[in-house]
Amino acid sequence: MNNLEAKMKEVAAALTGKEADEIPGNLEDICSFIAENYQASDSAPDFPFEQVKAPEMATAAPTQEDFNGLIEKLKAAKIFM
Repeated sequence: MNNLEAKMKEVAAALTGKEADEIPGNLEDICSFIAENYQASDSAPDFPFEQVKAPEMATAAPTQEDFNGLIEKLKAAKIFM
């Protein structure tokens, strides 16, 4: 495990409350683990994540309106600024 993966395991432990030995070792699996196990709490103001509903799956090329709507949802979720 490299330094990045070790640091990401620390992040995963902090975000999920799980012990390091419960968290997978490779980067892709760590990211999936965080996505599956992260639970926001009122006592964690340093993590201002807000869950938003994903847009429907595209059946054709997205329009400018579709794309801009996605950007707005990512901003609302504090993923984009």
